Amino acid sequence: LFYTNQQHYLDKETADLMYDNPLYSSISKLETFRQCAFCYFLKYGIRAEERRLFQFNAMDLGILFHKALEEYPRRLERDNLSWRDIDNERMDQYVGEVVEDVVAQYGGSMGRPTAQNKYRVNQIKNMTKRAVSVLTDQLKLSKFEPKGYEVSFGEGGFPPIIVDIDHERKMLLTGTIDRVDIYQLENEEFIKILDYKSGKQTFDLLEVYYGLQLQLLLYLDAYLKMSKEGLPAGVFYFHIDNPLIEYKVGMSEEDVEKERAKKFKLSGLLLESIEIAKALEEDVKGQVIPASLKKDGEFSASSSIATGEQFDLLREHTIDIIRELGQEILNGKVSAMPYQLNNKKPCDYCDYHSICQFDITQKDNHYEKLPYFKKDEIWKKLNMQKGDMKNVDTRAKGSH
Repeated sequence: LFYTNQQHYLDKETADLMYDNPLYSSISKLETFRQCAFCYFLKYGIRAEERRLFQFNAMDLGILFHKALEEYPRRLERDNLSWRDIDNERMDQYVGEVVEDVVAQYGGSMGRPTAQNKYRVNQIKNMTKRAVSVLTDQLKLSKFEPKGYEVSFGEGGFPPIIVDIDHERKMLLTGTIDRVDIYQLENEEFIKILDYKSGKQTFDLLEVYYGLQLQLLLYLDAYLKMSKEGLPAGVFYFHIDNPLIEYKVGMSEEDVEKERAKKFKLSGLLLESIEIAKALEEDVKGQVIPASLKKDGEFSASSSIATGEQFDLLREHTIDIIRELGQEILNGKVSAMPYQLNNKKPCDYCDYHSICQFDITQKDNHYEKLPYFKKDEIWKKLNMQKGDMKNVDTRAKGSH
């Protein structure tokens, strides 16, 4: 009669034993906590996991793709070549060699010479060739140049990202930016952050607002603070995929490749600047970046753009969200109250449902329902929050 599957917080002693100060974390861990505190507790607190099976899965495939795309530019640099001046024949050769090396080093059982493994290796080669070919074409349409690959924080590269949770506690975040591109305009350097994704995730401003997507804005913030003089040009996801193309009668091979290239269009947010847009994609037709120009030369209504001030708002908001998440983790929050945004719920792909037994028919089980806001409403809310923080700071200074 009085059964409940909920415990909202650990007692302070248990929480202090479980989580260190400073709290070492990563973006993926924080995003997991934001989705559901109980899932985070199981996965990263007590480290509950399914029995490991020695078989190749989609996660392994994503790791190999990342490693291949990390190694390919190193191979170019070794031979004093750039993305722009390599021909297709040599590109295919390099990708083939890189994938073979990556599979031998990281592929585990996939290195065995079985028919199934040969098929998988060829599949990875074809998908990597396609991704590298599209990335090359995108760079040729751009004035940006790659400056860094696998730019890591707290993992042998730059120091970890430090976020002060309060006066006594702090969080150290580790992570890796897949690629950083730069563009020099007069005396200013513009920064483009690119993250390779093997899943279906696309950039969503509303999810950024709710702290469900932290990665791109945190990496942009960390890199700009490190470079000190850089300005934001954009943050983007590039999807490593093997897209299916709907064939139409009469399509040439070139037509098919053009249609396939559209499937690799970047997902993200770019600076509201015609000059920067043209530096990202020469004719700004929206084939590479999520923005296009109207006949009058202005951005179309569907363009995913933000002013420099709006980028600053998002960066500040992201740090505030991370600070709040750190407080909740260290305070021992473990409640099974996953978010719901429209029809999206983390329970749909959670491995721990049999443990939490979350069930909305139980009186104390419910989703954290996040209301939908349009883009202009989000910007308005962020501006209001900034104004509120300024008022708090003013009152705090006046009290001394």
